[in-house]
Amino acid sequence: MSTTTMNDPSAGTRVGWGPPPDARTHAGERLEPDRVLFVAPPPEIGTVLSAFSDVRASTRPPTTATWIMRAVAVGGGVVIAGLLLMLAMGMPWSQGGAWIMGVGALAAAVTAWGWRFVGRCSYVGEDGIAYDECLDRLDRIKKTQVLRFVRADSLHVRRTRSYQNGVYRWTSYAYVWKDRSGRAVHEIYGTHASEKTDPPPDDAWHFCAAAEAAWSKHRVGRLQADLDREGFVAFPCETGEIRVAPGLIELIDKKGSHRLTPDDVERFVLHQGSFEIRARGAKEGFLGLFTDGIHRFSYDSVGNARLLLHCVEQLTGVAVQ
Repeated sequence: MSTTTMNDPSAGTRVGWGPPPDARTHAGERLEPDRVLFVAPPPEIGTVLSAFSDVRASTRPPTTATWIMRAVAVGGGVVIAGLLLMLAMGMPWSQGGAWIMGVGALAAAVTAWGWRFVGRCSYVGEDGIAYDECLDRLDRIKKTQVLRFVRADSLHVRRTRSYQNGVYRWTSYAYVWKDRSGRAVHEIYGTHASEKTDPPPDDAWHFCAAAEAAWSKHRVGRLQADLDREGFVAFPCETGEIRVAPGLIELIDKKGSHRLTPDDVERFVLHQGSFEIRARGAKEGFLGLFTDGIHRFSYDSVGNARLLLHCVEQLTGVAVQ
């Protein structure tokens, strides 16, 4: 999983955290007591809703001496194997010695990098999220990413399933928070290998899912301010913008504005990753041509898509199927 935060200063030095007995993981399970939360949650994310660490109490990061010995052993083994091969072939040192030494050095470098210890710790709070990585030692923090929800205006979620020769391989996902101007302020990318069900509880995807749920709950608290200021709640999407107001859904695209009252809507459906709003008396054209009264847009393209469902049902009374 990769996370990026733009221009958001993190909190100062934070030490480990002892969670309460009822602490939950991002997947909603009880947080096992041997999980080591090597960095405490920053206060700016508010009350912690869930936490997770891939470091256990039994984990023993390799010492510097062990790390060096492993690299030297692998690199030296490659060099010795190469020298024995040269002897067997009767090859002089001048023809292959430098090449063998280079391969040995490369093998040592790859081994040293591959065997470095990396620990990951994450939190989801009522007011934000935090993600930390340590390198080689629990007190050596390599990366700290903090998002305060107040800095963002919308969340865009994208999921893409990848297939090869008709066989499922993996799902890639992206969670991107943007400010009112459309600039990304926090991004999380990753992959998992669960096609039809949620990934295993330890999978990093659950951090994203928990973050989306916390964000949506936080954003609900700001709805009234949006309504007081604008008279509607706006949701950016691939075709333009969706506006939801009490008793009204307005769809704005390159063709103009389409205003629908609850009585105008025959159905509002979310199916296979796409929204469809069908007006009463709508006409389905051939291959999408000359279609009238039917509006479709993908879930992935809608900012705050989960919140859109809430607003449509609460402000207009239209049930999303």
